[in-house]
Amino acid sequence: MIGVHSIVKGFIIPNNSNPEKSFQVAVQANKNGGIIEFYLPKTMVKPIRPYDTSNKNAMLAYNKAKKEYDAYMKDYLAKRSELLNVFQGRQLASQLTRTQICNALYSILNKE
Repeated sequence: MIGVHSIVKGFIIPNNSNPEKSFQVAVQANKNGGIIEFYLPKTMVKPIRPYDTSNKNAMLAYNKAKKEYDAYMKDYLAKRSELLNVFQGRQLASQLTRTQICNALYSILNKE
């Protein structure tokens, strides 16, 4: 959650698979400038459970969408954790740190 004293820096990372649409990533730092959070782009929304659970087709579609969403979130959280393991607590104001963040984001977001 972004607080009043938080510092937020945005990064625009080129997308190799779709050059017209680049990735936008926000990095949050605390009031002392230490990195505390990465907000990576999300492309999938959580499926909504159907009200009528007796409808088998609706439940099958929901279960399939839920499995896809869970796999996507597992990958998303792994990327976020990989970044936080390296950069958490480092100073966002440092130009070297910013360059390293850009390089790490490029390599992580453009993996195939």
